[in-house]
Amino acid sequence: SDSALINYIILFIIILVIAFIIRLFLTQFNKLKQNEVIAYSLIIGGAVGNMIDRIMHGYVLDFIFIHYNNFYFPAIFNLADVSISLGVFFLLLAYLKEEKVNDKV
Repeated sequence: SDSALINYIILFIIILVIAFIIRLFLTQFNKLKQNEVIAYSLIIGGAVGNMIDRIMHGYVLDFIFIHYNNFYFPAIFNLADVSISLGVFFLLLAYLKEEKVNDKV
């Protein structure tokens, strides 16, 4: 069916992105600071977790809902999404910190 084909295409793209990030991580590993290694590890771990969900269930299982009374936060997510988001946040912080150091030199 069309949805199965779309799922396979998404899975293929996810695998390509994960492979690219892992390659980037491994080729730059000796130059990375500890916080960057942690950031990449969080991103890779979260991406692999979501990929496993997609392989096992055909979709990513989201189970964290944030709400207060009748107000629902518009995003529904899982721990893998949190891991990816934290990793990207830490990478951005490392990049911005590096930019400030380079601007002062």
